[in-house]
Amino acid sequence: MVLAGACASAACSVLTGYSDLRFDPSEGDAGGRDSGSREGGQEGGLDASGLDGGSDGARSDGSLPASCVEGLLDCDGDGACETDSRSDRDGCGACGVSCGEDEGCYAGECAGVADVAMSRGGHHTCALLATGSVVCWGSNAYAQLGDGTFVDRGAPVRVANLPGAATAVAAGATSACAVVAGGVWCWGFGPSGELGTAAAPLRPEPTEPVPGLPDAIAIGAGIGHYCVVRAGAGGVVCWGRNDRGQLGDGSLEDRTSPVEATGVVGAIDVVAGLTHSCALSSDGLVLCWGQNDVAQTGTVGGEDVTSMPTLVPSVDAVVRISAGAAHTCAVRSDGKVRCWGYGGFGQLGREPIEVSGDPDEVTGLRDAVAVAAGRDFTCAATMSGALHCWGQSAEGQLALPGRTEPSHLALAVPDLAEVSAVFAGERSACAVLKSNRLLCWGADDAGALGRGRVMQQPSPARVAGLAGVRTLAVGLEHACALGAGGSVSCWGANQGLQLGNATDHGSSVPRPTAPAPTDYGAIVAGAAHTCALRAGGAVDCWGTNDQRQLGVATPPAAPAPAVTPMLASGMLSIAAGHYHTCARDAANELVCWGANASGQIGVGESLGGELPRRIPDATATGSIDGSDSTTCFVSSGTVQCLGDNSFGQLGDGTTIARSMRAPVLGIDDAAMVATGQGFACAVRLSGTIECWGLNSRGELGTGEPSAPIPTPVGVRGVTGAAGVVAGSGHACAWLRDDGRVLCWGNNRHGQLGDGTFEDRAAPVEVLGLEGVEALGAGRDSTCALRSGEIFCWGARAWGKLGDGTPLFDARPGPVAGSL
Repeated sequence: MVLAGACASAACSVLTGYSDLRFDPSEGDAGGRDSGSREGGQEGGLDASGLDGGSDGARSDGSLPASCVEGLLDCDGDGACETDSRSDRDGCGACGVSCGEDEGCYAGECAGVADVAMSRGGHHTCALLATGSVVCWGSNAYAQLGDGTFVDRGAPVRVANLPGAATAVAAGATSACAVVAGGVWCWGFGPSGELGTAAAPLRPEPTEPVPGLPDAIAIGAGIGHYCVVRAGAGGVVCWGRNDRGQLGDGSLEDRTSPVEATGVVGAIDVVAGLTHSCALSSDGLVLCWGQNDVAQTGTVGGEDVTSMPTLVPSVDAVVRISAGAAHTCAVRSDGKVRCWGYGGFGQLGREPIEVSGDPDEVTGLRDAVAVAAGRDFTCAATMSGALHCWGQSAEGQLALPGRTEPSHLALAVPDLAEVSAVFAGERSACAVLKSNRLLCWGADDAGALGRGRVMQQPSPARVAGLAGVRTLAVGLEHACALGAGGSVSCWGANQGLQLGNATDHGSSVPRPTAPAPTDYGAIVAGAAHTCALRAGGAVDCWGTNDQRQLGVATPPAAPAPAVTPMLASGMLSIAAGHYHTCARDAANELVCWGANASGQIGVGESLGGELPRRIPDATATGSIDGSDSTTCFVSSGTVQCLGDNSFGQLGDGTTIARSMRAPVLGIDDAAMVATGQGFACAVRLSGTIECWGLNSRGELGTGEPSAPIPTPVGVRGVTGAAGVVAGSGHACAWLRDDGRVLCWGNNRHGQLGDGTFEDRAAPVEVLGLEGVEALGAGRDSTCALRSGEIFCWGARAWGKLGDGTPLFDARPGPVAGSL
């Protein structure tokens, strides 16, 4: 909460998810909306290389060329849509516009930043510009960005329909509010009344003020409640969720309209944590109320809930306050910072402690001017413009690259000076510099850092640092590339050690396996394991081995490549399902191992993992592929499948699981086969594609979603296909003549690459990508190989797009348009 431009605002504090939330922002949109099936594109969607499908060039009036997506312009006439009118300082709003030295470009407006509000419990951020405009970015599943859509944004967009210049802003879990001319305007989703009205709880943009509040001067936001300071006597009123007494009216009843926090007068600021609230009075005292199970309201030995404002003892001469999830911090006039509440990660600035109602000084900090409390970390700006942070550091919250362990000491953020204000969110933080520039760091869920780096990439982007790639493999949450010299590099999730780099750390850029053999000729990826084929026919595997998918009985996981003893030579090709693996030998016989609950490795159903053994009477003369519980292979033009058949994915006209191979009906000229989650597809020698199985998201490409279809049906409009791949709910093909890519099915995370998040039941073309030689499809992402380079699109979670965009960033970086 805060007065515009001051760090003692709701924006300067933050909290995060809580175990008793009544809703989960990750579950999808309110009112049954699906946050993945959205209209339009997404901010920051194009790779800087201009993979946008070309351009008509700039028009004489600098307006949008027909082939540029929304927000991009071709201002230099080179045929590429390189100028982002929403965030480029040169070309802000239109070609020829340039922002000043102390301004950034935010949603097409040149301005400095006056205040920042980082969501508590959610993944969005809002900024109050010096002009009075409010811009927001990050998750928008509940319309909390206020632009009238449900589209996540990786760069700022303007809140629509505010009636004038705002003077303060605050952000809750799934909503936000701004003060305009003393009135409070709210938007987003408010199931507990946090929009200040008993009317419909969903409001995609502000439409009316909270009733009865003509004189608000400061505002703070909790997980599901808001509080404001009123002009005049300095009273505080609150509304929204109240199950922990966080509204301060002496009750535990939710309120859909403002109620008075009893006994508070002379307040100049108010902040809110997860489920507690605090006010700062003009005489430097602090009053808190709400949940008190870990003494976050400053009361020790009392009730877990304090529903009436209570004076925090031993704290005076306070000039700034901030509230985290379950701790509170105050800056005194002498520059010392005192914190109380939960300190298990050292966020109180002292040795980790579970509960502390004693507002002790933060160790080693003497000249603070502003403080910001996040979920389990805290940062403070000093008089000299330096920034110090302490507490949890697992996701870069302390802005210390390479450090993941917590610290109870206030550590200086390197290479950061001239800080004038600091703000903390759930797992990220931002600082405003004296030049009015805004820098953010920490977790980047849904683009919350505002760098155009959204959690989904709906058009191709280059994988960082790769060249000379021969082939690629895409697993559920990781991917690998086989280099021209025979080495393998992998990126993405690594919880199962599937990256093979001898660590358990995920990577957003490709890392070589360790050791790094240079004689690999093929690579495949499963759910959390990876296998590669050596030049002599030996199979190396690494990653999770809980189903013996590595081909050995022990260990439970292998952090680096190791030869599978039973497959030390003689193999010609390999394939991986989610939890099983197969190889073809010189006699074209199939050897499979791993999970077999549905009979997918051809030895009868078994709950345990199996070591390598041959599938009886299975001769594979062409491609092999596996998915969750299914294996398919090409044999003399026919497609043979075995395993799970719940959705007709074996293509034999039934839904009966089989541990013996069965031919897919009606196909005798197959060139290759690909298996997805509950469906499969085959390319015929003619270049047409037929698919069968699950079709609820349009996986079969027929033009209409439908019930499962257990026999092959043609994919609409595809001719001349060179190959096909299948993911968890989508499929893609590349064409022989020009290497263009067509995709269809589930597009919740942009995995179809057409620049949207709309499911497609018929093929659509991937934007700006030709000359493709191979594809790979994962759970919700897709990658393509072209001229030795890899391009990926779809969900960025775990860094699996390999473009250097991690889930968190431990080094402060500019919000789009701030430089």
